[in-house]
Amino acid sequence: MIRIFFRGVENLVSQLGKWFSVSGSIGLIAMMLLITIDVFGRFLFSKPVVGSYEIVEFLMIVVIFLGIPYGQVRKQHVNVELFAQILKGRARAVLDSITYFLSFAIFLMITYASVKQTLNIWEAKQSSLVLLIPQWPIMAVMALGVALFTSVLFLDMLRNLLKAIRKL
Repeated sequence: MIRIFFRGVENLVSQLGKWFSVSGSIGLIAMMLLITIDVFGRFLFSKPVVGSYEIVEFLMIVVIFLGIPYGQVRKQHVNVELFAQILKGRARAVLDSITYFLSFAIFLMITYASVKQTLNIWEAKQSSLVLLIPQWPIMAVMALGVALFTSVLFLDMLRNLLKAIRKL
């Protein structure tokens, strides 16, 4: 019963991560197109795209924070395995559990801070300087990306804890 629930949650988080990653990729394409149009407009017609710098800033947040969770789902982030490579079985699972726990704890604090910052920006009604775009939706995207990444770290921690317990 627990395994079925765990797999269901893993599948949900994996699918969300995939959709977040696709959204981030679309943001990257939009960013490249906007920069290209801005450069050509600036040099060929002396008419840059107004506010392109702000839009690109916002799109960078989308690209980065929506791509991070799926990278963790696929285990594509850089791992330094100085000591871990000599460990096997239960010892490796315990070390990985500790690593994931520390990562989870740090990113849980980052998630909390990003949600709090999103709410502060929303309450202050902050917007960009040129286009007057409200900043809270972009901060909310960042908070969602970090929250999903934190969820993936939590699931990885649980998976490794279960491995360590089974190998007792």
